[in-house]
Amino acid sequence: MKKFKFTTVSTIINEPGGVSNIGEIISPLGYKNVLVIADKGIVNAGLFDKLIKGLNDSNIVNVAFTDIGPDPKEEMVSASVSVAKENNVDCIIGIGGGSVMDVAKVTAVIAKNGCTLADIYGIEQVRGGRLPLLLIPTTAGTGSEVTSSSVISHASGKKNVVIDPTLLPDIALLDVEMLSSMPKQIVSTTGVDAIVHAIEAYTSSTKKNPISDMLACEALRYLLGNIEASFQVSAAEESRSKMLLGSTLAGQAFANSSVAAVHAFAYALAETFHLPHGLSNSLVLIHILRFNIGKEVTLYSDLSRNLFPEVIGKSDREAAEYLISRLENIIESIELNKGLREFDIRAEDLEKLAELTLKQERLLNNNPCKIEYRDALQIFKNAF
Repeated sequence: MKKFKFTTVSTIINEPGGVSNIGEIISPLGYKNVLVIADKGIVNAGLFDKLIKGLNDSNIVNVAFTDIGPDPKEEMVSASVSVAKENNVDCIIGIGGGSVMDVAKVTAVIAKNGCTLADIYGIEQVRGGRLPLLLIPTTAGTGSEVTSSSVISHASGKKNVVIDPTLLPDIALLDVEMLSSMPKQIVSTTGVDAIVHAIEAYTSSTKKNPISDMLACEALRYLLGNIEASFQVSAAEESRSKMLLGSTLAGQAFANSSVAAVHAFAYALAETFHLPHGLSNSLVLIHILRFNIGKEVTLYSDLSRNLFPEVIGKSDREAAEYLISRLENIIESIELNKGLREFDIRAEDLEKLAELTLKQERLLNNNPCKIEYRDALQIFKNAF
């Protein structure tokens, strides 16, 4: 067995209604002055008020920063750090989707050790510790509550990544009640994001390991088995609870195996056309999988056999194709079976997208087979 390293969050709490009981979680740890980072959507949905009430009921002083938007910008981080320092907080709580949690992670680092974002961009560049950090996801998709990475955008739109174990929170709190107000579009796009995390973790070419494999398979059982039910307006709490846990398991998996080509293509789409990350994943997922199984079918057939007993005994190609067909059916049922042209992307844009994709070397190097420029361009044409 090859050498590998696996790191993850020390504490995960899965508790329906846990946000209302936040004081019971925080008080024993001795934190007295908390910065809560959220976005306006969380505030408007009433989720923020539940958290603040829980803190107030336990006499925990708190201040809020809610000026967070999609694809969080460097200036948002600067502003949140200023609030943390001005109020001398001793703990950071991030409640929201991936954008909020990404800001909370780097805020906890910068507010503690006085570095800048530029100092910590890259892989394992953090020097020193961070403030105590608790993350509460309000979508079932990013898995950011259990990952050691944060993506922050420059004013130019370029995405910069911080990857460091210091970003792993002390506590990840999973409260399915936080998902109750998710619009259908968010359910679908974040759900596909989680599915991609698990698939790419399992098929990683450089960091694949037995623990990530186990988590990825269990994540996919939860995700594939519940995303369609969760997409319905009358979704049962149980199905969304399983989606939430599946997303977290997928997060643990890819945090230690990395993601690959689907994310590389999605980043190019997001950077150029500002499409939501999960939607970008869904637009290219099937086309990249078809390319990959044409070069490296075994990883996908193994994954398919782990998930679907009905393909045991079938050929590698049949098993891999079965996985893709199941994914196609799900994408259609949650109304994401769309082409790039439906989002004001023109045929003449595809060459630029292919060029931008190839710049994501860290991700493409983790793909199970090599992708050249002509391959990237053809994949975008197939997705068009």
